[in-house]
Amino acid sequence: MTKKIRNPLREARKSYDTKASIYLAKALHASERLASSEAEAAVIRSLLGVGGNTQGIVRSDVGACRQASRIFARAMLRHRQANPGMSYYLVTMFDDEGLTSDRLPICRSDFLMAKARRAIAKLNLSAVLATDVCAIMNYSNDGAGRTLSFHIHGIAWGSSEKKIKKGVKKLNSSGAWVCKFGAVPIKITKINDSKADMFRASLYCIKLPCSAKNLRKKRTDDGKTMFMDTIKGYRPELALRMAEGLSQIDFISTIAGTKGGAGIRQEIRQELNEWKKAKSIAAEKKPVDFDVWAFWARLREHQGSRNFMPYRFDRMSRPEKRRQATGRIANTIHRIGARPQSVHTSVSSPHSIRSRQKHARQDKKSSSS
Repeated sequence: MTKKIRNPLREARKSYDTKASIYLAKALHASERLASSEAEAAVIRSLLGVGGNTQGIVRSDVGACRQASRIFARAMLRHRQANPGMSYYLVTMFDDEGLTSDRLPICRSDFLMAKARRAIAKLNLSAVLATDVCAIMNYSNDGAGRTLSFHIHGIAWGSSEKKIKKGVKKLNSSGAWVCKFGAVPIKITKINDSKADMFRASLYCIKLPCSAKNLRKKRTDDGKTMFMDTIKGYRPELALRMAEGLSQIDFISTIAGTKGGAGIRQEIRQELNEWKKAKSIAAEKKPVDFDVWAFWARLREHQGSRNFMPYRFDRMSRPEKRRQATGRIANTIHRIGARPQSVHTSVSSPHSIRSRQKHARQDKKSSSS
């Protein structure tokens, strides 16, 4: 009998796809209960990348996430091959600013990425960084519900391990980065030299919220805690709640490149757009450009848990006047003194520099008139 040769890269892809399929099944199951019509269910499926299509690429698209992770992994393998002797590092950056409640999510994802970019610049590294999010089941950040944790993963290179350790130690002790769970806020570990290790690290950086976390105390006397993954305890309604937030984020806006990483980020963007164009041609349904925030607001107004308020993000684009929340959602927004965030599934990000400049000109024109 011929012994089957183990392929670690194929196994990594298979593991990624299995977890993504489980997550997708959970989100779709919850959407069937939440949607009151086939039209609403079709929109949710499109936002998840199933059947239909969105005009732009949203972060909730399971197929897009799968594709982007593979593009990134191949790019990093080529980069390592072209730079023999270079050391590469897996980056994890966590800060309390990334924590929010799943009941009233106020997500400072842009702020967190900007902060991560500044930290990488201080370490004088090239890097590709990606925003990740997970749900913490048994910890309530705002006194109710569950906690969503936005954080950063990435791959960096360009300096000696000794210099990196010294720089990371200085950043962690500066007080600028804080982790209430007792973990080290910035962690940078060297990636082993094998192709499989680089491939797995790349897939890890761009992934879906396929599992949730439970906070547990370590069996030591130092009082420190740790996170335990759970897929079985990850309820479908929470998986869909995660997708709800991700569907309001332009995919490429969650990826940043610093120094030498900027080219790889552009490579991901270009290949992902090409994949999207091919998928759009093959798709049977393609919803027109629509306001995702308003869609979820209307859906949550009449169906599902009454505890779930709309997501709000820290971006600069403004909702149009006609897009107003109603009923209990409007009352909650009025009570907390916040404005809803309007996000489109347009091809270009509504939060790009060009869009911000456009809004700035409009504001100036309005004030002068």
